[in-house]
Amino acid sequence: MYLVYDSPNKHPRISEEEKNFLESSKEIDDRVIPMAPWIKIVINLPFWAHLSVNLSVAWINFTIGTELPLYLTKVLNYNIQQTSVVSALPHLAQLASNVLCALTSQWIRNKGYLSKLICYKVFNVIATFGPAIMMCTVPQLGCNHVSIIAVLSMAMFFNGAYYGGSFLNHIDLSENYAGSTAAFTSTLAGINTLTAWNKVFYISAAVTSIPVIIYLFFGSVEEQSWNKINHKDESENGITKDTE
Repeated sequence: MYLVYDSPNKHPRISEEEKNFLESSKEIDDRVIPMAPWIKIVINLPFWAHLSVNLSVAWINFTIGTELPLYLTKVLNYNIQQTSVVSALPHLAQLASNVLCALTSQWIRNKGYLSKLICYKVFNVIATFGPAIMMCTVPQLGCNHVSIIAVLSMAMFFNGAYYGGSFLNHIDLSENYAGSTAAFTSTLAGINTLTAWNKVFYISAAVTSIPVIIYLFFGSVEEQSWNKINHKDESENGITKDTE
């Protein structure tokens, strides 16, 4: 209510420089965007590279987010009141990492220290291999409550580096179809025994680390050919926008 406004012009506290930048960045385009070229999209390697890392990060998010309270109560024998507080710690660590890594990544690119693609790859590696290492560490800790919570918090902190990586890569690949190419998410079913939970952490480590290898080889920040729209052909085919 107090922080969000309809446009830069209506914001009472925006600087003139920022307002001019936002206004000049707007592109008024009344052209019709045709249906997404799904065949070209689904066979596009950079798209799948982006999707694989997104799935990897989502896997860890859902595994810790949905199963941690169950793990704390069924395996580590925390009571419900303790669980509600302790379960929040990994997510607070991730929140701090999201902001820190996003700003750091942007700063690195603005300074020209790394290209956008290399920066994406570096932060993606942190966001996937970091949690993988932490997940492999958890089964070695037995029932050491404090250490397990600390390690899982570190896992989520590393996971937050994705915001400095290819979190918005779908916009680089295709501005016109960015909404259509939004990533899928997944979750992991709960298992209630200590031995089975060890498998959960090992599997999560593998799932979160392997996909980034795909991105290292096939990731891209270049606009893809299927994003280009031939408006001349559309006009010839009778695809026009009603301006009335």
